[in-house]
Amino acid sequence: MRIRRFRAPRLHEALAAVREELGPDALILAKERRGGLWEVQAASDTRPAPETAPPEPPPAPTAGLDEALMRLERLAQRLAQPQRDALRAQLATPAARQAFDQLVRLGASPALAAEAAPDFARMGALATKRLVWARRPRAGERILFLGPRGVGKTTLIAKTAAWLADRGARCAVATTDTDRLLGAHSLRAYAELLDLAFVALHDADDPVPPRRGKVAPFLLIDSEGLAPDGGAAARQRPLWDALAPDRRVLVLPAHFDEEDGMRWIETARELGADHLAITHLDTATRPAKLLNWAAASRLALSFCSFGPDATGRLGWLSPRSVHAALRHRSLAQAAA
Repeated sequence: MRIRRFRAPRLHEALAAVREELGPDALILAKERRGGLWEVQAASDTRPAPETAPPEPPPAPTAGLDEALMRLERLAQRLAQPQRDALRAQLATPAARQAFDQLVRLGASPALAAEAAPDFARMGALATKRLVWARRPRAGERILFLGPRGVGKTTLIAKTAAWLADRGARCAVATTDTDRLLGAHSLRAYAELLDLAFVALHDADDPVPPRRGKVAPFLLIDSEGLAPDGGAAARQRPLWDALAPDRRVLVLPAHFDEEDGMRWIETARELGADHLAITHLDTATRPAKLLNWAAASRLALSFCSFGPDATGRLGWLSPRSVHAALRHRSLAQAAA
């Protein structure tokens, strides 16, 4: 395990240096302000591959497969073009038709784009009856975060805790990811950094903060990443059910392939997921696919993060914020 110390005038600068040298999965071991500088001690368990490791076999040729997939994609686009043209022609104004084109380029389905285009053209809220918008969290709620491995659940929990604290709310964090080696270490490090109570939950008898009362804190619950074989969910679901969370939030990154996202949504709905949170919205080239996910699944849109690290921003998905995010992305693409 590599352990390094980083110093900078501001804490976020020291954390940025940690990410740059040790990567986004580095564990924060300690932080302290000394003589006008922040000192952060961090560790990474990344190890170089042994020199004697056998060389990897050359990749199988994929040129023919890639070409066939591209042909199929072009064929699908041509087959869908008449439907898009018909929906576009039904829009009453040139501004609405331009908004329709923008939404489709950003990844929205033609049907959803046609419904949302008039409001998108007026630069108001993104109004459509196909989407469900979550209510803001209330004190004392237990919020379970689910999702496939590597989508940023733990980082999103850290951002959510900071977001709630900025609004005067008390928070504690917990994890059910206790079977894997180092599974709870990242969340524990974030809890120490944010001065939050931390609980590792092995079974339903482990003590957790109270759910009710004037001083009841939010409990944000991390989980082991879902895997295609379903093993992680099978191990943890009895504990999730015993905790009786008020929300089960599926976390998906905005740059995920749309079909992959839909498959994970189906898996998460079988596990009781009722909300959808989006990460990496600032880097996705087709962020409007989140509207397709939400409309198809009827999961309530809730948290949204910008950036891959805990010092990045977090917001709340609403008709106005989604409109602003898509408008910003559309303008950025037009200027590129």
